Amino acid sequence: NGHSEEQVTELEVFQSLALLKPKGGREKPWHQDNSYFNVNGQQVKMAGVWIALSEVTVENGAMHVMPQSLHELKPIPHFSRRDWQICDTEILDRGSCVAVPLSPGGALFFSTLLPHGTPTNTSETHRFAVQFHFIPKGTPRTTDQQRLEEYGGEGKGVHC
Repeated sequence: NGHSEEQVTELEVFQSLALLKPKGGREKPWHQDNSYFNVNGQQVKMAGVWIALSEVTVENGAMHVMPQSLHELKPIPHFSRRDWQICDTEILDRGSCVAVPLSPGGALFFSTLLPHGTPTNTSETHRFAVQFHFIPKGTPRTTDQQRLEEYGGEGKGVHC
């Protein structure tokens, strides 16, 4: 699965985001980043990096992840509820999660199949971060329909 080191001579930044979570800023529900991307996740593996620009604490919305080995990571159905997200009951059934507080400049590298989310900022401080997603250069794109066939939960007999 994915590309071997010999096949990947160059990476491209597939997506870059500046992330501001002000005090009181809402949650980003549990999701897999691949569910947003028109890329065949069965043929190519993508990686993300989340870099803290300010102190990141549990209170101001540190990322929470569901630790798993790469071999365990599979697409999970997503639903349009509070956001495009994994069903809350699915997350509760999967067990414990881990918060990832970071100091400014600290980074979390992760598979874009890793279930993760950030809670509401209940602190008095803003949280700043940037996020980048990388993909082997020249990776073909798929369509919205193909992505939804893989990640969309509606109409698959799956309920949330």
